[in-house]
Amino acid sequence: MDIAIGSRVVCVVPYGNVEVGETGTLVHFEDYAPEYGVRWDNPKDHRHDCQGNCEEKHGWYVNRKNIKKEVAQDLGEFACDTNLFSDLFGG
Repeated sequence: MDIAIGSRVVCVVPYGNVEVGETGTLVHFEDYAPEYGVRWDNPKDHRHDCQGNCEEKHGWYVNRKNIKKEVAQDLGEFACDTNLFSDLFGG
C-alpha cells in the first residue's frame, strides 16, 4: 500500500460530500468499501468521526480511487543570514 495511517491525501475523484482538491489525513482503514477513513481538513455537515478516529464533522470514508498521496511542495531555496545562523546554531 502506498498510503498508510497518517498519510496526507488529496481527493482526486469526488465522493459523497468530498470534493476534488480537498486534503486530509488517513485515520482509519476498513475491510470493506469504502475502506479509507480520512480526517478531512475542513469540517462539513453530514460528515462523521470515522468511528472515533477524528473529530465530528471531519470524517468521511472514500475508496482508493478517490484519493492520492499528497506530495509535499518544494519550497525551493531561500535567503539566509549565514552569520545569524552560525550565531544561533554554531558553525
